Amino acid sequence: MKTHSLKLILNKIEPVIVTFLLLYYFGLNLPPVIDNVSKYLCYLFVGVLVIVNLITKGQKFAYVATRDLFPWLLLGLSFASILWSAAPEYTSDEIEPLFRASFLGAYLATRYTIKEHMWLLVSALGIAAIFSIIFALITPDYGIDFVSNNEVSWRGIFTHKQYLGRQMTIGVITCLHLLLDKSKHRFFLLGLLFLCLVLVILSSSKSALILLFFSLLLFPVFTLLKQGYRLKGAIFIFAFLIVISIGLLITINLETIVVDLLGKDLTFNGRTTIWSLVLEKGWERPWLGYGYSGFWTSDAAHYILNNTWAVVAKKEGARFHAHNGLIEIFLQLGLVGLILCLLSFLRLCWRAINLIQATQKREFLWILQFLFISFLANFSEIRTFIEGGAMWVLYISFSFLLGIWWKRIKSPGHNSQRQHHFDKRNAMQKI
Repeated sequence: MKTHSLKLILNKIEPVIVTFLLLYYFGLNLPPVIDNVSKYLCYLFVGVLVIVNLITKGQKFAYVATRDLFPWLLLGLSFASILWSAAPEYTSDEIEPLFRASFLGAYLATRYTIKEHMWLLVSALGIAAIFSIIFALITPDYGIDFVSNNEVSWRGIFTHKQYLGRQMTIGVITCLHLLLDKSKHRFFLLGLLFLCLVLVILSSSKSALILLFFSLLLFPVFTLLKQGYRLKGAIFIFAFLIVISIGLLITINLETIVVDLLGKDLTFNGRTTIWSLVLEKGWERPWLGYGYSGFWTSDAAHYILNNTWAVVAKKEGARFHAHNGLIEIFLQLGLVGLILCLLSFLRLCWRAINLIQATQKREFLWILQFLFISFLANFSEIRTFIEGGAMWVLYISFSFLLGIWWKRIKSPGHNSQRQHHFDKRNAMQKI
């Protein structure tokens, strides 16, 4: 009886711990002392959760963690890059949190369903939204950026407005999915949806608004995909062509959009200069790069850090980055790492789309939207796609969850069941 009660208590405590771990991994703007304490607590809790999971569900953990090998190939390449890194001491130090985040992602895939992932994420982002508003109102210097041209941008409890905007965008999308499932907690979800939407606007992050807009466009695409089995392929191609057309329109009208609508110059606030110089350095070591976290911490970046606006970050003691995740991967892991990353991403998108068609479950649309947001975020403020943060934790977890479902729908039993359902629906339509 005592064992059963203890198990119930642990089952209630575990999601709370995971919620706060996700919140921490989203990247909070904490004072140095609190940040150090939080970091070590995070190490402790992740270690305990993973070890206990390995002991109690070792076989299941091994099965889940082998449903997609691309993440492990990327991790293996990152670890091996110590051998050729331009700054091996930094590479060896920063590989540890990357592996820790990866094991946390594998643990989440083993322990929780996709729907449970949604609730964990809503809980973490709900806490973030509430505290972002509280700290911005009580201590504006902490939660709000006051720009010289009188522009006010909220960053909340995060380190930058772009991070607040991106996290709250994910919050809006997740709340919408749970509301569409007619959850009994709809009033809580409506309130949180409103808070997240307000924070997206207050962040003044135009990138977040664009991500939110195009993510919302995927909802009607999902509805269309459910209309009929034979129409699914044609509808998806049609939707794909629409997206390509939008992309072409944006490209053709780039100057109008960037200058008039986004309020930036055509150098994206000087980023194109950085990108040009960085790519030149990247092509000096094109295949395997400078090692994980090995470029900006080495002498190879000396010229860029001292002759561009990157000098501001250097003077402040902050780690600079190319403001483009794909370029960062190319710098750190070369063309090999970049190709592996793109193949992994495209494979996940392909699986998510096929799972939407095969199961008609909205959860896979949610994962597809997450992939969409995380990929497009690589073109703005993200340091690198492969880093020990919440986006990587969730990417790892979704990789394995999609792998599990992919094997499930490819099994003979599922295919015959799906064909029976299709034949039955056709018979009903004829009647």
